[in-house]
Amino acid sequence: MKNKPVLVERHAMKVWENSEMDALRRENCMCLFCGKLIPQQGDFPHPDNCRIAQKYFALCKLYGNAFIMTRCSQWVPKPEVKVDVSDEISKEIDKKG
Repeated sequence: MKNKPVLVERHAMKVWENSEMDALRRENCMCLFCGKLIPQQGDFPHPDNCRIAQKYFALCKLYGNAFIMTRCSQWVPKPEVKVDVSDEISKEIDKKG
């Protein structure tokens, strides 16, 4: 392991954290750049939020985890996100959106 985890408190929970990976998560997690992600407001999830992201969020909240989504069959880029895809794949994305 290149960087040693440190014990920190996050959301009133003591957790081990690799701070370098946490920075990468914020920059690269596909969920954060997905048009299907609708962040929770208040105590209840938005009814149109991505079901996959909501399940991961529930696990992360329960156990104090953080993750980086690097692969997803349901991902749809937010309008401001530019991606390079073939015409065939682009048509599939349009169907999902």
